[in-house]
Amino acid sequence: MRDALLWVRDHLPREAVFVADAFTSRHHNATAPVVIDNTSIDKHYYYTAWAARRFWLEGTAYIQRRDEIDRRSAAADALFEQGIPPEVRGRPIFVLIERALPGGGAPARVECGPPLFANERAEICAIP
Repeated sequence: MRDALLWVRDHLPREAVFVADAFTSRHHNATAPVVIDNTSIDKHYYYTAWAARRFWLEGTAYIQRRDEIDRRSAAADALFEQGIPPEVRGRPIFVLIERALPGGGAPARVECGPPLFANERAEICAIP
């Protein structure tokens, strides 16, 4: 994962917004926070730290309003099901798909261009 996120930092625009399938309701909810690489996703920002880019939802323990977490999670879910959420239109949007999430879940499917980066752990593509 580190290789994918460092590639993002070195190759993609600073104003880009990333949506990661790891941060959707299918992998994270109030009663069962997911752990990726032995790190609880609600408390740490390693995707953002390594990529030096903004992620649509990460570090939910620091968001004071639960309704904002739910709104962003729903928008991420919608991206994978219906396309670009209105609040991020007009900016470069990229998707980070985890190939190996805990529990053996299949990677999310989303309509996007050909992979810009891919390795055994992650795939990055642009939303047209």
